[in-house]
Amino acid sequence: MIKNTVASFIQATPKRLYAAERLAKWIEKYDLNKSTTLIQGPGVNAWDHFFNVMEAMCACDAEWVIRFEDDAIIGPNIRHNVLTWPEAKRNRFGVGWLYSAPASIIDVIYEARTEPRHQNKWLEGCVAVLFKRDVLRDNLLPYIRKWAEKNPAGYCYDYAISAGVKNAGYEIWRHNPPIVEHDSTIKSSFNHTILPEHCTMGAFRKNFKRPGATPEEEP
Repeated sequence: MIKNTVASFIQATPKRLYAAERLAKWIEKYDLNKSTTLIQGPGVNAWDHFFNVMEAMCACDAEWVIRFEDDAIIGPNIRHNVLTWPEAKRNRFGVGWLYSAPASIIDVIYEARTEPRHQNKWLEGCVAVLFKRDVLRDNLLPYIRKWAEKNPAGYCYDYAISAGVKNAGYEIWRHNPPIVEHDSTIKSSFNHTILPEHCTMGAFRKNFKRPGATPEEEP
């Protein structure tokens, strides 16, 4: 493992390859610098593709890994914000939601939107999620896979991640403000209806940069 490194993985489908290529260009331009795009192949179902991405994340040598969906919109300071995020340093940090939709039905029902630590098992919209790679590989992935095996219909990646992390006994945190946006103009791969509340509705702050130095900049 290489300390203070962040690796980016884009989960993409052939029909939305143009969106994945756009995201990869942003990543290259901004402080994440590079990414790996994994495209769903012929005959590969969506769950298998999802876990292929997760396994690739576990196999890399970075300390931190981000899974992006191909319809993500990002800003220039994600690496800095990840490496300076206090909650990500917590012992039981499991996953960080870098995108968070303000009108999530789950959140409206179960908790206040202002609570950065998510208390319920389900959290919606995993457009961009952050893991500590070793924790994902050694502690979380078996629980995420187990949830998916029990709930195969619908390809609910967000529920699989959030329920799996909770079932493993780890914490879910939302980055505040959201530093990733959902491009709701891109057609859903599963023919889902895209509503305004499926984006951050103005909460996304593209140029947000947390005060303080990243670890390699500290004296």
